[in-house]
Amino acid sequence: MNEKQYAIAVRHDQAANTPADWQARLAAIPGVSIQGSTKNRAQFVASAETIPIVKSQLGEYFTIEEILSRGPI
Repeated sequence: MNEKQYAIAVRHDQAANTPADWQARLAAIPGVSIQGSTKNRAQFVASAETIPIVKSQLGEYFTIEEILSRGPI
């Protein structure tokens, strides 16, 4: 599996409805490894195959984007 870095952030229109345990829910998804987080955001590593599972469990409240690595300037 080819793992990539992703960022997940609370949608502004859903902030009041976001589950308090969202980080624990994210961490419990097989294949997800959280690398850092704040109250409304997290950075994690997962395979592309895992992202539909993340979206099905948390996507209603969050925006999920791949973090693109930058090459040398």
